[in-house]
Formats: sequence, structure tokens, C-alpha cells
Amino acid sequence: EGGDVRPQSASSFFPSPNPQNTNAHPATTRSRQAAGQKPPKVKVTRTETSVTLSLHGLSVSINPLHHSKLLLSHSNFRPAPSFPYDAFALLARYDALGGAGLQAAVPGPVLDSLRAVADVRMECFASPLNCRYGPHCSAFEDTDAAFGSLGSFFDFRPVEGSYEANPPFVPSFISRMRAHMDELLSATSSPLSFCVVVPEWKADEGWAELCRSRHLMRRVSVPQREHVYQEGTAYRRRAEARVASFHTTIFWLQNEAGRVR
Repeated sequence: EGGDVRPQSASSFFPSPNPQNTNAHPATTRSRQAAGQKPPKVKVTRTETSVTLSLHGLSVSINPLHHSKLLLSHSNFRPAPSFPYDAFALLARYDALGGAGLQAAVPGPVLDSLRAVADVRMECFASPLNCRYGPHCSAFEDTDAAFGSLGSFFDFRPVEGSYEANPPFVPSFISRMRAHMDELLSATSSPLSFCVVVPEWKADEGWAELCRSRHLMRRVSVPQREHVYQEGTAYRRRAEARVASFHTTIFWLQNEAGRVR
């Protein structure tokens, strides 16, 4: 987990994209409804180290590798002519958030390991800029759906499958996530599992509630110096990873069928 997390090509972001029935995806539906609308023209400037998108006096930049990633994911959900404007809107939104740590993510090789071991195929809290696979849940469906977002995790109601969750590190938010997961796990007899990655802040109610979940099957502690997180602003910075500033706990919340699988 502490090794090189830098992908070598855009396709390495999506080892197996598998957008899963894009005809039913909300982004596809909206793109068809808006097929007759021409998006605003965005100026695109390329150098060896960056791609800059400009509109109405505002410019946003992204490195070429992440630009290729966005182009690849966008091709599954929207027509190509809308890509420059959709990418501009996405980058303007996330640049406005600021802070390298706000969108920090579990490194790609860790997600690949979860997929190999537990068939984890989707992230519950991600963005088009840091997701590992195609479909994901994110905070901003209006800008993110064009790149595979299914919207908020709290509106997402899976009945089976395995999912990774690295939520915002806010105790009340983690508590809300735990309640939603417990509700989903109680509502289905099909195999359902959530791998939750959060700081080991034992004094916080969110962490304590995960420990008390009736669906908790396993809990693993990862020492602070033995793991890293992917930089939240890796799409426009040189740094790809940062050493964690806290111990991390990995929780497995599952129903019985999920545990057996």
C-alpha cells in the first residue's frame, strides 16, 4: 500500500471499466434529452505537462494523464462534443473546493486488491477525478454524472454486490453512512458487503457506531506510517500520494450471505 501508486496510462485507471448497462444510467438519459443543445465552446490549450480549459475568463488545468482518464470515462456516458464543457464544469467545481486532503482517496492498487479478493467493483464516495472504476457515487451529480457518477450514496440502494466506502472524515457523516449501510444490509437476503475505510479516531461517534454495527464482520487496524492516501489534487499536482497522518481502520459490514460469499 505504501508503494508506487502512480498509474502509467489512462487505461490503468479503469482496469475493467464495465459501466454496466449505460442505457439505464442517468447521464445517458439526460444526454439524449439534451441531444439538440449545443454546449458552450471551451478553449483548450495543451502543453506537455497540462491541459487548460478556458471559458468566460475562467481557466482550469489538469495534467494530461487525468485528462485522458476523464475522456475515457466520459465516452461511456455522453456524446464526445460535450466533453470540453463537461470537463470544464467538473474541474471548476472541484477546484472551488480547494484543499489537497478533501478528495484524498484509497490508492488504486488497494482497490485492485479488494476487487481481486472480494469482488469490490464500485466506490461509494469518490469523484470522476479519483475513482478507480467507471460507476461510482459522488457529491455532485450535476457535474459528475457525465463521467459515471450515480449521484449521492444516500440515494443509492443496492441489493447485492461488494462496495468500498472511504467517506468524508466527519463523525456525523460517518454515522449517517453507517445507518444507511445497516438499513441496506437488513433489507436484502442477497450477498451485500461494504468495505469501509476511515481514520481510527476512537473518541469519535462515527467510528464507535461502526464498531457497534450489527453487521460488522471484521475490523482491521492499519498503523499510520504503513499506508498512504492518494492526493486529492493529484489531477493537477506532481505528488500522487501522501503518508497518512493517522491510523486507519478497515471495517467489513456484511449481511450473512455477503459473509458466506
